Amino acid sequence: MRYPFLNTCADYGKTVVTGLCRSPISIVAAVLLVVWWPTAPHVDALPAVAQVVHQATVAFGVLWVVWAVVSQATWVASEAVGASSPWGFALDLLERSVVLSALLVAECRFGNEIAQTIEAARTHPSEAMAIVGSAVALLFASRVMPKREVAFVRHAESASAMGYATMLPSVPQPRSAKEVYRTAVHEAGHLLLYAVRSGGLPEGLRASVPKSIASTDLYRGHVTHSGAAVEVPTEGSIRWAMLMSLAGTEAEAVVFGERGDGAVLDCRLWLGQATQYLACGFGEVFYDEAVSESQREHNRAVLNSLKKACSSELQGFLAANRDVLDELVDALVERETMEIEALRPFLDRVRAVPELGVCASGV
Repeated sequence: MRYPFLNTCADYGKTVVTGLCRSPISIVAAVLLVVWWPTAPHVDALPAVAQVVHQATVAFGVLWVVWAVVSQATWVASEAVGASSPWGFALDLLERSVVLSALLVAECRFGNEIAQTIEAARTHPSEAMAIVGSAVALLFASRVMPKREVAFVRHAESASAMGYATMLPSVPQPRSAKEVYRTAVHEAGHLLLYAVRSGGLPEGLRASVPKSIASTDLYRGHVTHSGAAVEVPTEGSIRWAMLMSLAGTEAEAVVFGERGDGAVLDCRLWLGQATQYLACGFGEVFYDEAVSESQREHNRAVLNSLKKACSSELQGFLAANRDVLDELVDALVERETMEIEALRPFLDRVRAVPELGVCASGV
């Protein structure tokens, strides 16, 4: 008879045990915990200074463990990319708990020595020195912890594994030439939109398409700049932002005939920008607070119509500049990173199309 639930529990248990076995500090801490626990004196039997150190370590140690849980949970809540492995979180929590427990037992085991050392070196009140001692101990524990990143996986087939492989340290891996080229097309699509921006290219414009990435990297490529944000959004600036959000995925559609999965965040940005655009009265009638099914259906139709219009405008713009797009893609693939001065010769050749005029004039 097969027991799927028990098999699943066994697999997850194997994952956790495998993870601990690959963490030397966890093994050492667990061994010391077992060896020292029976002979360590009770905390009440320690000198006063050692008791303060122990109490401070408990307080700071709990915060250390809680902070790890909260920070990782924040990443999950942000839904930055992909899926996350709950067993990675559980293993990290278990490791920290084992290390903290071993540290507390060690303080009991060597309480007299700790007290003597603090007393001998004291130039300030013993309580302050005790807290410094606990902070140093916890800093040491934090430094020797394995550098395991929050485990985000990019692909659905990777998410199904949910094993220790998704919790390994972040090590960049080479990408296929086909994947790098698609990313370059996506980022080049975004870059071309800056050429029709009335304020010119923003300061610090930079594009990056790395040929190696780690499983924990949030982006396969990115375009950034240090220019000032728009102080007062206008119809043109919001519409340009909408087009900018969709430019990468539409460039993929123009070059490959279909879109990839690299526009999740872009599409979320577009939806927020489109909602703002319509709520400001710049497009069709839009119910900012739809209360009925008919109003929600109307909003859905308006958003779909606006997205279709944006996609059509972008495909016309990108097709008109296909030669520049292709050359820029080749340059990004070759150089991986391009700064504004390297980008300018390409973007200066971009030709505007009438449909984008309202966008360029308002930015």
